[in-house]
Amino acid sequence: MQPEAIPAPHQLLKTGVYCLPGGYELEIQQLNYEVFLKNPSFLKKDYTYCADYAKINKNIFVRTRQPGDTFRPAGRHVGKTLKKYLNEAKVPVAERTLMPLLACGSQVLWLWGAGFADGLSPDDGTKQILLIRQSRQPAAPEQEQDHNIGGTDHA
Repeated sequence: MQPEAIPAPHQLLKTGVYCLPGGYELEIQQLNYEVFLKNPSFLKKDYTYCADYAKINKNIFVRTRQPGDTFRPAGRHVGKTLKKYLNEAKVPVAERTLMPLLACGSQVLWLWGAGFADGLSPDDGTKQILLIRQSRQPAAPEQEQDHNIGGTDHA
């Protein structure tokens, strides 16, 4: 029997690549919005995973879910508990333990597979964006216990 994977410790958000338990990988970038809009290498789906940097509290953590977390999905204008949202989205219970998110306190700002919360989208006044690219690799059992993780600066 394979041991249960342990979630990564909470980490203060910074740009770079996060390799997390469960094979989750996040690439976090802070970009000039004009450059983003003019760059043909960014796909339309990337817009779901970008937010106006000025609208985000600076004390953001990369972590997994906790009791009491709330999420306000983009376009819905109504918040709900993260537990209720994941149930409605039919996310398997086994997947929820390691699913990464960005949060400020109990407010989830970005959720794996769902994107940024309502109200964080770039608009006409946006100067800088926070862009997240996500991928997932099947994790080997020994990788699931590896906690040598964290954002690495690319500068």
